[in-house]
Amino acid sequence: MTGILFLVLLVLLFYFGPKYVWGFEAAYRRKLDAMDDESLMRERNSLVSSLNAGTSFERRRSYSVSFDKYCIVNKKLKSRGFKLPD
Repeated sequence: MTGILFLVLLVLLFYFGPKYVWGFEAAYRRKLDAMDDESLMRERNSLVSSLNAGTSFERRRSYSVSFDKYCIVNKKLKSRGFKLPD
């Protein structure tokens, strides 16, 4: 019983870990704060191309992370005064 509970906890940790436990979003936001406008636009364009690459079953997790990054970059660009399409 304890082994099953430990296994479930381990799976949840690795599933939610990069974003919620290890502070992925905070670290990514700090990285974006240090970028200039041109670098932010390059980052946004690379995320758009990775999102348009397709979403097979195996890539669903990376798609979710890429979409989270895309939303963060868009918010950062809008806060700097850029007019972006939705």
